Amino acid sequence: MRFSKQRRLADFLTNELTDPIKQDAGAHVVDLASGRTAFGFRHDEPRIMASTTKLFTAGTALTHLGADATLTTRFCSADRPDADGVLHGDLFVIGDGDPLLGDRTFIDARYGGVGTPVDRLVEAVTTAGIRSIRGRVVGDGSLYAHEDRPSPTVTALSFNQSRADQPVLFAAEQISQALEAAGISIAAPAAEHAVDGDAHHEVGRIDSPSILDLLTICGHESDNVIAVSMAKRSAVAGGASQGSSQRGTRLIEQHAADHGADISVRTGSGLGEANRCAPRAITSYLAAMNSSPLYGAFEATLPRAGTDGTLRYRLRNTRAAQVVRAKTGTLTERREVSGRRVRRPLQDSLAGYCRGRKRSVAFSFVHERAEDLTGSRVSIDRMVEAIVDYCD
Repeated sequence: MRFSKQRRLADFLTNELTDPIKQDAGAHVVDLASGRTAFGFRHDEPRIMASTTKLFTAGTALTHLGADATLTTRFCSADRPDADGVLHGDLFVIGDGDPLLGDRTFIDARYGGVGTPVDRLVEAVTTAGIRSIRGRVVGDGSLYAHEDRPSPTVTALSFNQSRADQPVLFAAEQISQALEAAGISIAAPAAEHAVDGDAHHEVGRIDSPSILDLLTICGHESDNVIAVSMAKRSAVAGGASQGSSQRGTRLIEQHAADHGADISVRTGSGLGEANRCAPRAITSYLAAMNSSPLYGAFEATLPRAGTDGTLRYRLRNTRAAQVVRAKTGTLTERREVSGRRVRRPLQDSLAGYCRGRKRSVAFSFVHERAEDLTGSRVSIDRMVEAIVDYCD
């Protein structure tokens, strides 16, 4: 009976994966209890990862930062405010990589109210007794190294995830304006430079949402800014003097190798074609994480089918909605079709877990250069439903 059910699964998945509309496809399904391959199709060929990269970024951040940790923006000064609340000097704002620092309008619109609103910063400064700053607000984003690419605007101190040419200075300016709006006078325009926070008095601090909360948003909504920030911040937690895309991605590769997966990563988000691994590498990693003490937190970062994030409108009202959690991946490209330049999928993928009544599996499906994104997703969803049948 088991053989016939596995055979039916193999026949169905092979038929889907060899459909010419997919162009180029790979897949792997592994039984989590036995570790045996339940199905494989060109599963050892490296393919574009796209946002399934975020699986590895999440695991790396949970390992090196911890689910309950937060990112702390600190406020320091050379001297404490005097009895009249006057700070004779600059107020230094030292970034710790919080990607959700901003105003409430941005946080509400982009993240449904989850974030680090600037009014909490203002409250921390006023609680410290500061009523006037005779110097300026100085932003320090030096925890992350300056880089021209691939992610120059993902800085250790940012505001509303600004893409300004000088995002740290922009953050300092916005914080300065928020303080002035709250009635704190500031003598000079905002500035940016590195500060030795340990050599100054700390006058306040504010914490980001927890790392798990950040990674859950990142995984459910496939948020690229959070992913890149988590990669850079993990590099610092892993021992680097400064976070950078290169140091973060090297750490992600090492984390993957430690969990049985050979991957090549250039961005923590998965943007671009350079991130590559085989479908079997993804299922090997998912199987390893399934046995990890971090699994509960890791699973929470994956959207539930038909319910969360990028899967909220897929596999709705199916059995998959109760038993599947998975990460989507999508990249598009411009192609010439009938004399017109149109956008078509470069990569479309889904990787995650199915936990049925009889068995549980990890799966990875990858379509490259499919003819149509909607058709590709419908096909992947059909294959997921076939896996649900197999697991029940």
